[in-house]
Amino acid sequence: YIEIQRAGPFDSPGRVQVENQFTFEKTVEGTIETETTAGLTVDAWYWKRGRYVGGDGQISAWQYTQHQIETVP
Repeated sequence: YIEIQRAGPFDSPGRVQVENQFTFEKTVEGTIETETTAGLTVDAWYWKRGRYVGGDGQISAWQYTQHQIETVP
């Protein structure tokens, strides 16, 4: 499965990860996250990170991304 964590919302994009502000968001079965995340603030910036956890308990390194939530017309 994939473990997903999130930090934010922030008023502007960050230049470094905010390690102490990540909170658990969800786990996703499989190896690709394709689910929608709800409850985010429009025009805010978020950090998101995920890591793969194998059936044998082996854990991959965190993969980081940063994004801004925009409204869809």
